[in-house]
Amino acid sequence: MAEPEIEQPMGENPENVVQMPGTEPGVALERKAEGGLTFRFAVDLPKVPSILTVQSWTHQQMINGALIAVVALFAAFIVYDRFFVSQAAPAAAVHEQTTGLIRPNVETEFNPTVDTPTIGAGTYVDKLASVIGNVRLGNHIFVAPFASIRGDEGQPIVIGDGSNVQDGVVVHALETFDKGKPIDKNLVTVDGEKYAVFIGAGVSLAHQSQVHGPAAVGNHTFVGMQALVFKS
Repeated sequence: MAEPEIEQPMGENPENVVQMPGTEPGVALERKAEGGLTFRFAVDLPKVPSILTVQSWTHQQMINGALIAVVALFAAFIVYDRFFVSQAAPAAAVHEQTTGLIRPNVETEFNPTVDTPTIGAGTYVDKLASVIGNVRLGNHIFVAPFASIRGDEGQPIVIGDGSNVQDGVVVHALETFDKGKPIDKNLVTVDGEKYAVFIGAGVSLAHQSQVHGPAAVGNHTFVGMQALVFKS
């Protein structure tokens, strides 16, 4: 079967353009005799020159090659964004939600060291919660929005495994250092260790309650809404 003849368009560089037989460049809108409209769209596609003859390319061929490269890069970006970045985005979002505002304290005369909180496995800190300084959160702890656990003036603050710190809870303590020396009266002792605030395992701190050190809360304790535990 003979190949269809290819019509060459008029122009200065006809070898750079291939026009499909039976088509015309441009857009046409026609009315059918039986009613309705026909929409036709046709374009001229540039002839792709051989990459092996790039040194002999004309100016127009170089422009065509650059356009093809731009289109190829754009298509590659779309594929990358669709199949790689979009799949990684949910994991990044989860990470953001589970890190919250976790940051170190600052060095002052009552805070001789700069510490960053340590967060146990499976612990969730909402992105609207704040955990600062010398704070140790155990495993599988829930810290709700707008909770504040601040280990700067009084430290350390420790919360045991499986506890939950609900909305608006504040955990803080009186100064435990003065010019680098510990203030023993503002510390509590649990199992031979000293803390500004010690909260055991399985403790529930209900909405807007406060535990202000020196204070210790034993395992499996419920602290009710807006209750205050202080020097206890």
